[in-house]
Amino acid sequence: MPADTGAAHFRRARISGTYDFDHEIIVTLRSRQGSPGVNIITPVRIPGSDTAVLVNRGWVYAADGMTVDLTRWREPDTMSGEGYIENFRSRPGAVKAVSVANAYRWMDRPALVQAFPYPIAPWYLVLTGNGETPSDSVPPRIPVPPLDEGSHRSYALQWFSFAAISIIGMVLYLRRK
Repeated sequence: MPADTGAAHFRRARISGTYDFDHEIIVTLRSRQGSPGVNIITPVRIPGSDTAVLVNRGWVYAADGMTVDLTRWREPDTMSGEGYIENFRSRPGAVKAVSVANAYRWMDRPALVQAFPYPIAPWYLVLTGNGETPSDSVPPRIPVPPLDEGSHRSYALQWFSFAAISIIGMVLYLRRK
């Protein structure tokens, strides 16, 4: 991986190691197709390294968007998978949810470093599905975000339309005066 975490963003990666379910956390208030839920984040211990990689294993339904029975979502301890790299994000406000012990509102590295008894990588991995369907113990994986222009063109057209309407409206208003 590059030393600059910005250069690693969205880079595809493969990982093999052992899940540490004892230090698993959740990221709260995530939605999928209009339903509330959480993302399950599990540290993966890499053989021969003291640093763990946090892995977003996927999204699961939670009626309140904060609490879920994590024991239901235990995969085999040894794992091998692929996904893409994401960067941690810091922002103002309370990172840790007050009412749930292992719940975080977003992936804030300074807060997460304190939650684990070992060092964590400067980025985390989002596992993606390889066409497999989720089972009773495998949460639905997070899809790869589309790499397209998004809605920029429609926003540009919308704002240019607002500008044209204002200019034409002002001209018509001044002509009537």
